[in-house]
Parts: sequence; C-alpha cells; structure tokens
Amino acid sequence: MKKIALVVKRNTEEGNDIACKTLEILDSLGCTVYLTESDKKIAEAFKGVVLKKDDELFSDAESVIVFGGDGTIMRTAHKTRLPILGVNMGRIGYIAELEPDELHLLKELVTDNYKIEHRMMLDCSVSKAGKGSSSEPPVLNDIVLSKGSSSVMPEIELVCNGEDVGKYFADGLICCTPTGSTAYSLAAGGSIIDPGMECFGISPICPQSFYAKPLIFGGDSVLEFKKGSRGHGRLFLTRDGVFVCEIEDGDTVTVKKSRSYTKLIRIKKNNFYSVMRSKVTEI
Repeated sequence: MKKIALVVKRNTEEGNDIACKTLEILDSLGCTVYLTESDKKIAEAFKGVVLKKDDELFSDAESVIVFGGDGTIMRTAHKTRLPILGVNMGRIGYIAELEPDELHLLKELVTDNYKIEHRMMLDCSVSKAGKGSSSEPPVLNDIVLSKGSSSVMPEIELVCNGEDVGKYFADGLICCTPTGSTAYSLAAGGSIIDPGMECFGISPICPQSFYAKPLIFGGDSVLEFKKGSRGHGRLFLTRDGVFVCEIEDGDTVTVKKSRSYTKLIRIKKNNFYSVMRSKVTEI
C-alpha cells in the first residue's frame, strides 16, 4: 500500500514529532500521504504529502495510519472502512499494532507484508415511545446503558430474540464486541473474548443482585434493552464513549451484529494472547 492517510492526535508535541518521523519513512519509500489541511505545518517539509479537507481525507487512500490511543482508533473506525494501522500513543492500546519505537516496521505495510483482521461491529437503534426510531453509526467497542451521575439505580430489562433474559437493578449494562471486551467491560468484571469470535458480551455494572453475572450471546442474536418499571433512576445511552440520548419509559434500544467490520492491519507476528498478557501487566 502506497496511498496512506494519516490521522494525527493533535495539539501534542509528541504526536507531531512521531508524525514527522513517519512522514520521513513513508517519503523515502515513495508513498503518497494524505493529511488534513489543519496539519499543514507538519506536511510542509515533505514532497509526497497531499492536503485534504477533513471530510475527504480517506477518499483516495488505500489505508490509514492512526497515531493515538484506542479512542482515536475507534473514532477513525467510525468514519472509514479502510484498513487501519494503529500507532499507540495512549496508556494501554489494545487495538494499536505498533509502539512509537517500531516505526521502522512501516516498510512492511508499504511492501504488502501484513495481514488484516476483521473486527465485528454493532448496529444500535433507538425506538422512542411515540416518536419513531433512529439508527446510530456502527460501534467497535461497546454500547453502554448507565445511570450517569445520578445516585438512584434504574432497572434495566434485557430481551434476546424476543425472549426475556432478566431484569437488572444496576448502575448499568455494557454490551460489548469481542474487541470491546478488554475495555470498560473488563473493568466491570466481564469476560475477555477472542477477537476472532462474533458474539456479544453483556456485563452488569455494580449490580444489586449477587447472581447478576456476565453473559455471552451468539453473534446472530438481536438484543433489546428497556427501562424497567420498578426503577426510578435515569438511564443514559452511549456508544463507544459518545453520548446518544436518555432512555425513558417505553423506549427500546436494539443491538445486533453490523454488516460493517473494522479492518485492523497486523504486521507483527504476535497474537492476541501475547498482546493481552503484556498489556494486562501495564494496567
């Protein structure tokens, strides 16, 4: 791949320095690199750089290199279906492939010596009582229903394929992809799921019942979440950390496997379990 878009974590000196080092490497390999017009200062010294408007950054590229943490990679995955190579500039970086001292491995990307992992995503829609429904963009990590900053616990009803699963008095419920199983869901006591699987993980957040345990549902399941009638707390919906709306009485949140996938570029030979072992020790 020689047509590469760069997504730079802005307003950090470290991000700019690493982006410049990357441009030097890609320039020496004869690549065409796309940056946004707001990154003009970074691009001035390199002949192979093409500046694009923000909404056109990915239009001519074959792949994307993202500098940042998992959040930056997720936000990029919301915008494009191009293969993504993450360079970790966050704290843990489960999704990222390279560390800042491994930029020399970019030559493997340019010479097509890599593989691509297809990561499952989720589709989420909200049916508001008497107000119609709306769909959200595909989600890479998780969909969360929570009480927010309120001290009052809500009741959340969970339905799978039309069958009642249970009612939870809890601070919230996390519905995650396998990719998202090592994020908020893991912190809430959820299972780590091999990212090659296609399934849903459900993790209660501080449930009142000792019997409320994490659950795994098949990838073809359709899950529905509703605000229960016995809870008096407010309930809020977020997707990959982005606020969507408040869930009120009579509303239904529907979650199912998306037809879209996030494509992650893998250059190194290590597998998910070796990455997991090394990253868990950093937490």
